[in-house]
Amino acid sequence: MEDIELIVAIVAGLFSLLGGFLGAFLTRRTEYEKWLRQQRSIAFAGFISHLNQFRKAAVDILYDTSLDQEDKDMAITECFYELNSQEHIVRLYLTGSTRERFSELKSEIWSAYSPAVNQTTRLNTLKNATSEIQEIFEGVLHG
Repeated sequence: MEDIELIVAIVAGLFSLLGGFLGAFLTRRTEYEKWLRQQRSIAFAGFISHLNQFRKAAVDILYDTSLDQEDKDMAITECFYELNSQEHIVRLYLTGSTRERFSELKSEIWSAYSPAVNQTTRLNTLKNATSEIQEIFEGVLHG
């Protein structure tokens, strides 16, 4: 009888330890996923903010009558390069297929702000590209 009580005590102790380790592992994993989701949210919000700043600056440049088309192209390109660092940060949090599509969409937005592109095309491109970027971000954040 004593042997059975000893075995029960040892098994109970082992299961308690195993439960504790499993609980700690799951808690750590959950906390990591929460932290990663927060970091992604910060990166994605930063990109959207930089994109809006670029859009405002590009519109100001496009309607500046003191600049010729070549100067406008150069000024818009300079504004756009500020988005590149933000793009690199965002790409760290995307999956392989979404990384490439995200970069393509960013390039489409840049192309749309060429002075040679008419406003309707520019607005349609911006609307479609930002909607798809938003879908990519939401897909990554919500799994």
